[in-house]
Amino acid sequence: MVLEARIAVEQIVIPKGEPVELLPRPSNIILLQKDLIRKYNLQSERVGSESDIRLRILPFQSMEDEDTQTSERTEADNEFDELFNVNAEANGSPNTLEKLPFLPD
Repeated sequence: MVLEARIAVEQIVIPKGEPVELLPRPSNIILLQKDLIRKYNLQSERVGSESDIRLRILPFQSMEDEDTQTSERTEADNEFDELFNVNAEANGSPNTLEKLPFLPD
C-alpha cells in the first residue's frame, strides 16, 4: 500500500511530472503514504468522499505556483493530521530514512 505510493512517485510523478491518484485506503495507510510523499519533498492532496478518501500526489511545482496553492493544501493536511493525531512515530518505528533509494526499472 505504501509501495503503491513509492512506485507512483518514482515511475510517474518525478520522471514524467504528472500527478497520480492513489487507490482509496484506510486513514492509517493514508498517513503512511503522506509521510513517504513528504520524504520526496512532494505535495499531496486528499480527494474523494468519506468512504472513498485517497491521495493525489502532485509533481514538483514552480515557487510561484506553490505560493498560491500551498496554503490550501497545508490547512487541509493539518486538519487531517490533527484528526488522526499524526506524529513522527506514526508507523511505530524509531528508525527513519533520510533519503529513499529509487527502485530499479
